[in-house]
Amino acid sequence: MTWRDRIDPELRGSYRGVEFYVERADTTAGRRWLVHEYPRRDVPYAEDMGRRAKEWRLAFFVAGDDYDLQRDKLIEALDAPGAATLVHPYMGTMSAVATDVSFSESTREGGVCVFEVTFAQQLGRDLRRRAQRLGYGLRWLRPTRGQSQQ
Repeated sequence: MTWRDRIDPELRGSYRGVEFYVERADTTAGRRWLVHEYPRRDVPYAEDMGRRAKEWRLAFFVAGDDYDLQRDKLIEALDAPGAATLVHPYMGTMSAVATDVSFSESTREGGVCVFEVTFAQQLGRDLRRRAQRLGYGLRWLRPTRGQSQQ
């Protein structure tokens, strides 16, 4: 089985249930590093701050006789608050928020609206609820008793 067999041949995706066709997908990932530089030292110290949030930049479009209706549904979905399900044609299904949105239309290329959207990884609702039940919220950022604040 090749990669072509494992992805949607039409390269469809969706956000909040509104479908679109993907032209290009870029992913940003890696780790967060804090580099400490000290006086009179030539070699810095790099501190690993954990995995950075994944971001997916998708270039996609809606097209057809009803493209304007699909465009409006998509704009509404992208403008809605909170995380939602993103179906990525290469990476699968995940919880994400739309952080940066741009779209364009052209009279010359009538019947199509092209979007460029950055989606950021979001902790799923079930995990977020479980973390809140366990006492993790913003409080996990504060030191507990016995921990130094360094």
